[in-house]
Amino acid sequence: MTGASAGTAEAINFNAQYVQTDATVGAGTANSMVTFALEYN
Repeated sequence: MTGASAGTAEAINFNAQYVQTDATVGAGTANSMVTFALEYN
């Protein structure tokens, strides 16, 4: 993301992966949470 002008929208792309935490994995819900910080200079 470079050169954004004041008052414009920017897309911030990101990727996520699931991590297997049990020996057996099956169908079910997949809850997630993300936290990120933006610093404006």
